[in-house]
Amino acid sequence: MHEKPEYQRLVNALYEAQNKIYIEEYLDSEPILGNMWSNVNPKGGMNRTHIHPNSLWSGVYYVKTPKNCGNLKVEDPRSVALMSRPRMKPEKPPTRLWRETHFEPIAGRLIMFPSWLTHCVDPNESDELRISISFNFMQKCMIV
Repeated sequence: MHEKPEYQRLVNALYEAQNKIYIEEYLDSEPILGNMWSNVNPKGGMNRTHIHPNSLWSGVYYVKTPKNCGNLKVEDPRSVALMSRPRMKPEKPPTRLWRETHFEPIAGRLIMFPSWLTHCVDPNESDELRISISFNFMQKCMIV
């Protein structure tokens, strides 16, 4: 999909965002867009918890997002943090203490995250299709 000319504008935007991440993360290589695909979720459609092996950064670009079409849920990767979790105060904790985060799909929104981050998509409760484009960036291998 990322090699088709009709998606070149999106591919360019993905590279622009990924290059900013590479600068902020002090990565000493070039990003390579390894693959890209569309997700079309009808009512009830969802994506189970998963990661993206053999990739560095993954993400989603939302194309069509009717109301209640399923949030992106990102989970704390520290599974051992669940072993002994003390009772917390009733007010909302600061973001650094969250064990999961939910992102509402909004058409035109781009979300990128490390590929090792466990995530899933909640079921689409709308009667309309939810359409998104997902992708994986890999690291350019250098031969010495």
